[in-house]
Amino acid sequence: MKNKTTLILALLLVTSIGTYSRIISDGNIKAIEFVSIFIIGAVSGTLITPLLVHAFRVFLLGAF
Repeated sequence: MKNKTTLILALLLVTSIGTYSRIISDGNIKAIEFVSIFIIGAVSGTLITPLLVHAFRVFLLGAF
């Protein structure tokens, strides 16, 4: 289940990056671009959090 969730989040991240790169324009941030940037950050944070938790456990606490 956990791997399936990670896969879905990774696909959402790729989709949101693709959408952002398709709608990027002259440098003025429109509402849809703001939403795309926000979604990219939210999904990236959701994917990075388990990695940081694991790194904290392994390197600082010595647990696997």
